[in-house]
Amino acid sequence: MLDHITREIIEDKAENDGLFAIAAAILDLADAQGATARALRDLGNADAGTPMGAIEAFGVVVSEGLEGLALAIGDLAEATREGD
Repeated sequence: MLDHITREIIEDKAENDGLFAIAAAILDLADAQGATARALRDLGNADAGTPMGAIEAFGVVVSEGLEGLALAIGDLAEATREGD
């Protein structure tokens, strides 16, 4: 976005000038928005050439856990029927 020197100039002038203070705040917001976008991308779907994103990996773990739970319930139901 801005080079380091330009940002320093804006931040220095922001101490005494309200318009530069607003500009500095907008730059801070832009940085925060970029960081949020990167974090959301890391959570989301991965591209074909990258490992799974966190949401995808979580979905796999939940799916595997639910499959195990379903099998256990099925085994319990079968054991109950055999006991009758």
